[in-house]
Amino acid sequence: MGLISKIKEFGDDFAEANRILKMPGNELLELEDADLRELIDKRIDSETRRRKNDWILQHLNKAKRTFFIISSYDMEVNNGGLLQYFDNSSRETAPFLLGALKEIGAVGHIELLKRFIRDNKIELNDLKFLEKYTDDESNWDVLDEFDDAFYELYETESLEELLVKYVREQIDDFQYRKDTG
Repeated sequence: MGLISKIKEFGDDFAEANRILKMPGNELLELEDADLRELIDKRIDSETRRRKNDWILQHLNKAKRTFFIISSYDMEVNNGGLLQYFDNSSRETAPFLLGALKEIGAVGHIELLKRFIRDNKIELNDLKFLEKYTDDESNWDVLDEFDDAFYELYETESLEELLVKYVREQIDDFQYRKDTG
């Protein structure tokens, strides 16, 4: 049974669910990779109380911000491709994406994204441009080509695995902190 399933199992036992959510670093390191990633995701969600991306990007520490950016990108591209990443609110993380990929050591993903940006004259810092780019159906074929390359690369350079490795290396920066803002 996964850790989050255990939290759900406790139902009204908020004390136990809260204990799991606020687990200290030494206990976090003992978790399986999937449980660690899911717990950090839930922890960040709890700390930010589902605030808008711009607030989250300004208020999280570097490690949590990196996790948030990579998780958003990874989830969106694996769910609906780069078009979905650029089309949804996750595009607000785009200006920080290359830096976050570098932070976790995703060399192949950096090269793939840089090549796509260069070849298609993409401006990651212009969020309106990204929205317009995805609205133009003539761009969908190149977005599909990116997705195919992304999925192929993912077989040898999994962002999820790199992200969990990063969390383990930066575990002190992932301690629970209740939002004060």
